[in-house]
Amino acid sequence: MKNEKKLSSKSQTRLDKIKQIATESFLENGYEATNLKDIIKQAGGSFSCVYEHFESKEGLFETILNDFAENHFLASLKRNIHSSDDIDLKEFLYQFALAYLKIFNNKKTIAIVRLLYSQIYNDKFDFASWFKGNSRKEVEYVLQKKFEKENDYLATNAEFLSVTFCAMLRGTFFMQSIFGNKVLMNKKEQEKHAQKIVKLFTNGIINFN
Repeated sequence: MKNEKKLSSKSQTRLDKIKQIATESFLENGYEATNLKDIIKQAGGSFSCVYEHFESKEGLFETILNDFAENHFLASLKRNIHSSDDIDLKEFLYQFALAYLKIFNNKKTIAIVRLLYSQIYNDKFDFASWFKGNSRKEVEYVLQKKFEKENDYLATNAEFLSVTFCAMLRGTFFMQSIFGNKVLMNKKEQEKHAQKIVKLFTNGIINFN
């Protein structure tokens, strides 16, 4: 958001309401069919309030994406990794994989990503910059820190390994979920997929150069 000054509880409640209504409209109607006039009418407030805090419709959209990445994506990952710092790498990867797959086999995740992809060619929304700076990087950083603690060999390639592992987990199923607009893996299938990817990945690390 543009305005970072401390807000009163009433103002914060109004902004939260605006984001809630906007999120519902973006997901139900799509980006193009959503307009600020309707959002303000339902949420209360004014155009000046929206422009002051979000600058534009694109700014409001970006704020919603950031909230999703931080409060849904990253928070869910941390909440579902049940492992301590001293756990061995293979078990950590398995716990990470289960948490990661749970997020990507989620209707809200699929809906948000479909909405995001629909705006790739929107010149007013800098998709590339957002993608580089959002909490997806923080998700990979959780894994990267684990590699860095293992040994010098893995630490040197920690970023590459973390990105690669996440890409292997997503595989082709997530894009199929996006295009099909449905969750493809149940819990049992996620566990099986996680086991396969962890085995493939850890065996690959042994011979990685």
